[in-house]
Amino acid sequence: MNQLRKIVLVSLIFLLSFSSLSLAAPHTISDANGHIVVEGLRQGNQVKLSLSYQNLSADFTGFQAEMKLPEQLDEKSGIFSTDNTVIQSSAADNYDTTTDLYKLVVLSPELSSQPQGRSGKIGDITFQYKAGQERDELSFMLKSIRVYGGWNPIIFKQNEEFQMSVTVPSEEFQLFIDKDTELAEPGEVFRLVIKAEADDLYGFDMYLDYNPALVQLEGSPNLHGDFGVQNQTASLFYSDQDGKMRIIGTRLGVEQGVNGKVGLVELKFKAKDGHGLSRFVIGQGSKFSDSNGGIQSPAADYAGSVALANPDINGDGHLAVNDLIRIAQANGKTSTDSGFDERLDMNLDGKINILDIAYVAYKLLK
Repeated sequence: MNQLRKIVLVSLIFLLSFSSLSLAAPHTISDANGHIVVEGLRQGNQVKLSLSYQNLSADFTGFQAEMKLPEQLDEKSGIFSTDNTVIQSSAADNYDTTTDLYKLVVLSPELSSQPQGRSGKIGDITFQYKAGQERDELSFMLKSIRVYGGWNPIIFKQNEEFQMSVTVPSEEFQLFIDKDTELAEPGEVFRLVIKAEADDLYGFDMYLDYNPALVQLEGSPNLHGDFGVQNQTASLFYSDQDGKMRIIGTRLGVEQGVNGKVGLVELKFKAKDGHGLSRFVIGQGSKFSDSNGGIQSPAADYAGSVALANPDINGDGHLAVNDLIRIAQANGKTSTDSGFDERLDMNLDGKINILDIAYVAYKLLK
């Protein structure tokens, strides 16, 4: 296959897709007014919970859930997604550090005025594993679930446990986002490397979202050396529309793709003057092709994050020991405590401790 056909192969999105997935038996929450079905799906270092409703006594107009996550998962990594535009515009999700619960709310006047029938799909929640955690068994505690028909809950359940006990196939396709830092201050440039673990990876068409209010792209994305050398053994193309990137890469001329865990793309970002968690999300609509035209896609969005924080606490433009003292005096406070100041929580984990103090001290020593 010549070079032009290879590039066209990656640029066009084939309908064929395949992947090795780990699936747990669905968990059904039953009530006289209907059922909620929770299905667990795992690929690589991601777990996706799919939520649907069946045979409700009234048309679906809303949903609320509070979930205690298994310790293997990153509490703040949860991302809710749905193909239903009415549910999408009505949904909000977050990890509440005051209760240690992941919360999903799907409620709005728009949804109430457009009931979604008595059976249907709510959407998917995707979580990331913490580094080094075992993946053979997971236990979710659904602390509360409410389903609305009209303005009143027609299903209300508490303390429902959902178990996942599965193994991961060794040939499973996986994505990774490697970072050279977990924390960045205003003006600091940091690097991300997007990696994949696959066999015969010849080309990719990736969608990467980031928040341009928190970070800005520095320069152009570059091919990682694992995948090839620009315009010699591989080529890279990209577009960036207000934080929504599309990155296309292909090998050139050679007969086979790359194998194992390999770097694909390197990107550099500069932290803006703000305080927040900058997330980088590879969309599940991304496609990865082998040299024969076979396409694989991630089972769900994949996300990584970098905390953005300013160690200059008093804002005088000069980092000094009095900034360090401000954090040291707040040592031990959590987001549930009165007087908690988020500016002192450098890594945005909901607590002020030696990690935050050490970060500012390290910056003072530089």
